[in-house]
Amino acid sequence: MKYLLPVLIAFVAGTATANPSDPNVHYLVAGKSIAPWELSLQFGNVVLENQSGQTVRASLVAEPANRNGEYDAIRFTWSPKGVKNEWGTDDTSVQTITLINRMAQVDISPVVDQAALTVDLRVIDAPSRPVTITLEAAWDWQTRSGVPLRSALRNIPRNEWISIPIPLRCFLGDNEAFDFSQLTGIQLQTGGRMELEISDIRLTAYPAERANC
Repeated sequence: MKYLLPVLIAFVAGTATANPSDPNVHYLVAGKSIAPWELSLQFGNVVLENQSGQTVRASLVAEPANRNGEYDAIRFTWSPKGVKNEWGTDDTSVQTITLINRMAQVDISPVVDQAALTVDLRVIDAPSRPVTITLEAAWDWQTRSGVPLRSALRNIPRNEWISIPIPLRCFLGDNEAFDFSQLTGIQLQTGGRMELEISDIRLTAYPAERANC
């Protein structure tokens, strides 16, 4: 099953009036995922209940947070504990936030040059190591394409809510291979310490001429 965006979508002209329950455009709203998107940790192994959960040894902890006087955001705290995978290397999955579409592939290819993935967040403790936000197509880990965020997160004011737009074109990388017609996942991962709150993840209009990757 595939969700198709309306032809040249209303949000390209402005997202202020976009339907916040539309899973083509909005993935996380006020700290809650929009069905059929599911917010989890460790690639779906830890599904959040009441906005709460944690991976092994509390390597990554999620808990409810307030943005506007109610539990409308989630605080994520990364605390590396040296967890190893079966090959004896650091298990990065235990420090990964995951949004998975459990039902459909979302086709955002018509707006690659006109939109950004925008994250509303507040940095409490800046990242100590590289941070990557990643898109995945067709539920296939081999399709993932990421954008580094450490510099942006270290340079914005602490304890202030900020909207960070990441132009979709930046996820193409050098080989321009990512398939935006089959979006099924979004991940945020770091191997170091970090603490931030996230309220919303969505598509917003973003002029191609402003995209600087």
